[in-house]
Amino acid sequence: MTQMNETRLLAIIEAYGAEPNRWPEEERAAALALAEHSPAAHQALADAATLDSLLGESLVAPADLSLVTRITNLPEQRSSGLAALTRLFWPFGAIWQPAMGLAAAAIIGIVVGAAAPPEEITMSQGQSETYAMVITAAGGDIEEPLQ
Repeated sequence: MTQMNETRLLAIIEAYGAEPNRWPEEERAAALALAEHSPAAHQALADAATLDSLLGESLVAPADLSLVTRITNLPEQRSSGLAALTRLFWPFGAIWQPAMGLAAAAIIGIVVGAAAPPEEITMSQGQSETYAMVITAAGGDIEEPLQ
């Protein structure tokens, strides 16, 4: 048996209505016991009974097949905006999967690059002369130190 207070009782009445058979079974006995002595519960039960009777009197025709079909097709119709544009450039399904793969590869590359010590570059005499010609041809100054 759970501990029942007036706040919880009023919440049960508001959620499930005035009929105790609709209340949660594990709380029903405690709620009924408290409802007998609570003026606020009596008022809430009266209000809920009125609402229950109004809802019980209202008759709604069952939905026809065309309405059910239209409602079922709503998600397909709503996906026409951004999803259609995305499918135009990426027709292979969900774009988040390859994007997450690229992001993971970039993160791994950054971590490995930051963790690996820089290698010292050594050049032969021929490579050094080729490098100097490329720098000079590009308008650079060979005397400047590399940064």
